[in-house]
Amino acid sequence: PPHTRDALVSIYAWCRRADQIVDDPQGSPEEVLEQLRERREALSDIFAGEPRDALDGLLEQTCKRYPSLGESLFAAMLDAMESDAQPVVRYETWDELKRYCYGVAGVVGEMSLPLFKVEQDDAVEPAVALGNAIQLCNILRDLRTD
Repeated sequence: PPHTRDALVSIYAWCRRADQIVDDPQGSPEEVLEQLRERREALSDIFAGEPRDALDGLLEQTCKRYPSLGESLFAAMLDAMESDAQPVVRYETWDELKRYCYGVAGVVGEMSLPLFKVEQDDAVEPAVALGNAIQLCNILRDLRTD
């Protein structure tokens, strides 16, 4: 349905905007972290009903339509982006890597559940696992260049 598509587009746009800060950095690592802090403030504004621009407004509408899309899901992505903004990122343990994968991909699976009217708690784990698996594929694909 169009409202589901629009909701997915708004989530994608918000995630892509945050990811672009790290994928195509404009400035020093400190400036990139500041840009991510600004996105975090914009996120708080979205959930306070005061979006800063049209894209943030679309996400605000989506979160109103799907109240289980809490701010913490989007904040988890920003946490992972802040990790990504560090000059050298190494994960020493599987748990560290899994936490990162959750923030950049697994959380997107969790964000998607209410859009598809999936309300069962037991659906969260497989949705997150799918996002994590896709992220692990991305990491393996980029291993040589990174």
